[in-house]
Amino acid sequence: MLKTLVAGLALASSWTWIIGMYLPRIMMERHGWAGFLVFAVPNVIGCTAFGFVLRKPGAATALRTQIEGEAKWFSSATIAFHVLFAVFLIKSLFGEDGLSVPPCEAPVAAGAFLAAAFVLSLLPKAVFPWLGALVWVGSITLFGLRADTPITSAAPCDLNALWSLPLFTASLLICPYLDLTFHEVRRSAHHAAFGIFGVAFALMLLLTVVLWMGDGPRLGPWVLGHLVGQALFTTSWHLGALRREEDSIRAFGWRGLLIPAAVIYGTHTVMTGVRMDDQEWYLRFLFLYGFVFPAAFLLRLRGGMVLLPLAVLVALAAVPGEFAFVCQCEPYGLVPFLLLLPLLKRKRRA
Repeated sequence: MLKTLVAGLALASSWTWIIGMYLPRIMMERHGWAGFLVFAVPNVIGCTAFGFVLRKPGAATALRTQIEGEAKWFSSATIAFHVLFAVFLIKSLFGEDGLSVPPCEAPVAAGAFLAAAFVLSLLPKAVFPWLGALVWVGSITLFGLRADTPITSAAPCDLNALWSLPLFTASLLICPYLDLTFHEVRRSAHHAAFGIFGVAFALMLLLTVVLWMGDGPRLGPWVLGHLVGQALFTTSWHLGALRREEDSIRAFGWRGLLIPAAVIYGTHTVMTGVRMDDQEWYLRFLFLYGFVFPAAFLLRLRGGMVLLPLAVLVALAAVPGEFAFVCQCEPYGLVPFLLLLPLLKRKRRA
């Protein structure tokens, strides 16, 4: 029972990354509680369902083998997304609380974050569930300290958020199957851990709302500890899982370290230090999880070619995705979903 509980709390930390720790703010600012629910409900259902859908012996192993390449890229992108957010945090978000950090220090801090995550990733695999549970307890303690904070910055409830529901649902039901940390827990723990995970993760999403949408300074020491602790844990576990999956040190090095380092440089170059502008780059990176990875996963399950049809689908979905999520023309969000829809149908057996 204790092992199952620890695994569930660790999964909540591994999935509380910089999507769950920031996107609810954007959805609340645009659409109020309707926006939060459109994101949160499919997210909690999707991550919980993973353990129960793959509860039969061998099911998770068979799937992981089939989508091995896509899962490695998923971890690589997740590591890169965290260092992108580190730059975003320093160049843009610190200024909201009057914190003065020279913008030139953003890539240094992001590089130090990546290096610290790499060192932590060298810990034995058996340590990560316990470490993740400890990180979750720290975050829930913060929730207890801030639970009475009134939500003052949310927009009025706006049902335009529902235009995003189909794509959010499809992507958040699919992405958990590409997460290597989920597969590691599923191999070592009872599937009931994913039920605990769902409840624990829902609390983390509510904590995100309290931190960003309540009164007072947003980035005090406790909040920074929460953001850095959760992000550092997630990044280190993905680095460790990726290293265990890769066939060579060279493959791990460029996928786990060089690509994120390149993202640090690119992010620092394009980000301006103005939140609303830099937030657009954050949203563009989300396109990987909202469309690219779900499409790659579905194409892989259908067999045959992946890269060429994926490139065509991405080309067709990129502009509508930009209009929907960056330009806030929400109905365009149906286009990427409609492009995914044919892939959701089962391929007929010959």
